[in-house]
Amino acid sequence: MGKYIHKEPEDEQGILIGQIRQTESQLKAAGNFFSEAKEISEVDQAIYQIKALEAQYSRLLKTAKKQNINGQVQLLSARRI
Repeated sequence: MGKYIHKEPEDEQGILIGQIRQTESQLKAAGNFFSEAKEISEVDQAIYQIKALEAQYSRLLKTAKKQNINGQVQLLSARRI
């Protein structure tokens, strides 16, 4: 069985980019959950989750742009769900 090695980002920019990628992944999962929702409460939960993640994603992108991580942020936001 393979061993998973996680390397921590060494700088603030790396951490921020990691947070952006993680939020993108969470948005995709929330979208999938919404697509599979069968009960009204599940739909409500998915919508709440998606709205919260979109707000977080927007805040992270603004922070990245302020830190002049433009090239990498443009690539990340182009992949947006």
